[in-house]
Amino acid sequence: MVHQGSHLPGISLAAAAAAIWGVSFVIPSLLMEWSPLEITLSRYFVYGLVSSVVFLRYRKQFAPLTRREWLRAASLAFTGFFMAYLLLTASIQEIGPAVPTLLMGATPVCVALFGNLIRREFPFTRLMPPLSVIFIGLLVVNLDRYGLSVESGTVAAGRVGGMALGLLEALASLAVLTWYFVDNLVFLRSHPHISPVQWSCALGLLLGLMSLTCLPLALLAGSGIEIAGRALLPFVMASLVLGIGSSWLGGILWNRACGLLPGSLAGQMIVFWPISGLVLTYLVESRLPTPAEALGAAMALGGVFLGVRATSRPVAVRHEPA
Repeated sequence: MVHQGSHLPGISLAAAAAAIWGVSFVIPSLLMEWSPLEITLSRYFVYGLVSSVVFLRYRKQFAPLTRREWLRAASLAFTGFFMAYLLLTASIQEIGPAVPTLLMGATPVCVALFGNLIRREFPFTRLMPPLSVIFIGLLVVNLDRYGLSVESGTVAAGRVGGMALGLLEALASLAVLTWYFVDNLVFLRSHPHISPVQWSCALGLLLGLMSLTCLPLALLAGSGIEIAGRALLPFVMASLVLGIGSSWLGGILWNRACGLLPGSLAGQMIVFWPISGLVLTYLVESRLPTPAEALGAAMALGGVFLGVRATSRPVAVRHEPA
C-alpha cells in the first residue's frame, strides 16, 4: 500500500519536469525568424548530442538494452515527440492556436483516465471530481487567453472542411501524446532495471538520429532552412535550453517520477506543463494574469491537490488484463 507521504518525492519530480517543459510554449514566440521545423530539429539534435555524450561516458553503468527495448524507445520517441508535434503544428496552421491549445489543455485529464483504465489503481468515482476541477480550470484559462471568436482567426467563414481537418489533427495530437505518457509509464514500471537517466538518453539518441535524418529530407522538400540574415545566438541558446533542459533534464525527472507515482496521479501532474507555460508567458509579456486566468490556474492547482488526497488511500481494485 502506498501512503500519502511517499507521494511527495514523485510529486516534486513530476511538477519540476512539467514546469521545465513549460519553456517549450514560450521559446517559439521568441524566435519568429525561425520556422517550427528548424526549432524542432535543433532541439532534438542538441538532445541527441547530450544523450550520446552521457551514454558513452556512463555506458558501463547502464544495463544493456535489448532489441525489443530499443524498438520500444524508437516507437515512443517518434510518436511522443515528432508525431505529436507535427500534428499539433499542422492543426495550428489550419485553424489557429485557440482550439488546439484548448484541446491540449485536456492532456492531464486524458492521461489520468487512460492510465487508470489500463491499470485500475483507483475507482473512477474517486478520480472524476479532481479531474473535473482540473479540466474546468484549464478551460477557463484557455477561453480567457485565446477566445473562440471568428475575429481571432480560429474559425474562418466557409472553411468547414479546413476546420474539420484541423480539429482532427488536434485530436490526433492529443491522442498520441496521451498514449505516449501512459505507454512510457507502463514501460518504466515493467522495466525497473532501466534507470531514468539511461531511458532519457536512449530516447535522446534516437531523436538525435531522427533529426539528422529529417534535415536532408527537409532540404529536399524545399523547406528553405537558411541561416544568413538571422540572429544565430538566440537560436543557439534556445536550442540548448530546449534540448538540455526541456528534453534531457525534463525527461529524466519525469521518468523518475513515473516510477514513484500511481499512473492516475502522475497524469494529473502534467497540469504544471500549461501552467508553467502561462507563468513564463506573463514574464515575457511583462504583465500579470487576468482575473479569469488566475482563477483558472488556481482551480487547476486545486484539482491537483484534490487528486493527491483522492489517491492517498488506495483501495483494493481487481486488475484486469488490458
